[in-house]
Amino acid sequence: MTGRPRPACRVTGGRKGPGWRYRFPVGNDNQPDGSGHERAVPHLSEDELLAWRGLLELEARVLSALDAELRDKRGMSIGEFDALYQLWLQPGARCRMKDLANSLLVSRGGATKLISRLEAKGLVRRVSQPGLQAVQAELTAAGEAALADAMDTHFDGVRRMVVSRLEPDELRTLKRISERLREPDPS
Repeated sequence: MTGRPRPACRVTGGRKGPGWRYRFPVGNDNQPDGSGHERAVPHLSEDELLAWRGLLELEARVLSALDAELRDKRGMSIGEFDALYQLWLQPGARCRMKDLANSLLVSRGGATKLISRLEAKGLVRRVSQPGLQAVQAELTAAGEAALADAMDTHFDGVRRMVVSRLEPDELRTLKRISERLREPDPS
């Protein structure tokens, strides 16, 4: 091989799109060898790599499909659904913006923009209290109704794409894995 060495790994498809994936060069001309397996990397075993890739690809595929269904049937993105759902879970359907941003895994600025869109639609309102700096977001009656309608679409998709394809013991295992991975990194 002449010229620069090939990179060990590169990300393709753009960061924002759900179809991004790691590409591992295979063979002399970076073409897949047709085996359906990942090329070995020094960082992870084959099982570890395939489990990680499977998790990434599953998340991207399922979230993309759920988002498309919600947009098509309810005129709502999955991010908007999640914000309404997170508020619905809170006592009084109200939450500090900082806490909402943390539960949505978006920045405070991202949560602010998302809540602004929902507020413009009349689904959420911002509430501030005299003497307190923190602003809260609150689910409106229209937001609760929109969420109830969207839940049918969303959870039907979740059942069809995930739940119905797993056995009860697999669902329990997935739940245990999710709980363990949500715990803080011990290192």
